[in-house]
Amino acid sequence: MIDLYFDGDVALAMLNAPPANTIALDWCARFHRVIDDVEARGSVRVLHIKSALKFFSAGADLKAVAMGFSGGDKGTSDFVAALRQYQSLFQRIESLSCVTVAEIAGAALGGGLELALSCDVRIVADDAKLGLPEVCLGLLPAIGGTQRLTAICGQAVAKRLIFTGDVVRGAEAVGLGIAQWSFPAEELAPQTAKLIGRLAAMPQLALKAAKECIRASEVRQDIGFGIEVARSRKLFESEETRSAVMEFLNRKRMS
Repeated sequence: MIDLYFDGDVALAMLNAPPANTIALDWCARFHRVIDDVEARGSVRVLHIKSALKFFSAGADLKAVAMGFSGGDKGTSDFVAALRQYQSLFQRIESLSCVTVAEIAGAALGGGLELALSCDVRIVADDAKLGLPEVCLGLLPAIGGTQRLTAICGQAVAKRLIFTGDVVRGAEAVGLGIAQWSFPAEELAPQTAKLIGRLAAMPQLALKAAKECIRASEVRQDIGFGIEVARSRKLFESEETRSAVMEFLNRKRMS
């Protein structure tokens, strides 16, 4: 599901949950254990997150969301509880003292992009696909997506991607500020390795201090995460959202 490797001061978290690294509660629990191991190591300077699959991550499991529609109050409370667990995981990734690098060779959509946004550095293939299509289904990018994309790229870019569900390629993502570097697909892995080598060679205390200072400059308030959950609860209970999700899943079955 998520394989963890150590090479000196670098940890590699390899996403490997076929077919598309879907975000689910068992995946979330495994990722927490990965972070436990990274923190217990004590000497990790860089956490490198990449995928062993075609997808970086296709985001949340919409089938699980749809199953909750018929669950009444329990279905709603389970949906909200899951959102909070995913938010907690991504906040934990964001708060790690080591530098986190997301290497995106395929599609990072919805929660997959939200995972990448919780990392310090995003390096992408030119033909990678990045987007937050949740609003098209009557939902929100509520694993911190509304907060982090705005903090990273500003309101104009956040409104474009979130309001329209636009999916952009890697090179355009760099132009919008979503990622910091893009390379042709065949160069992505070696260029990422070079970057990680540079980061791992930096003085550890200085990197940690720099990360703390940069985070302190953010204007985002944690109350925004709570608003994501509250609005998502209302959307989950709306007929408009339920119809949009079911229509999407039916189209996938027919294709």
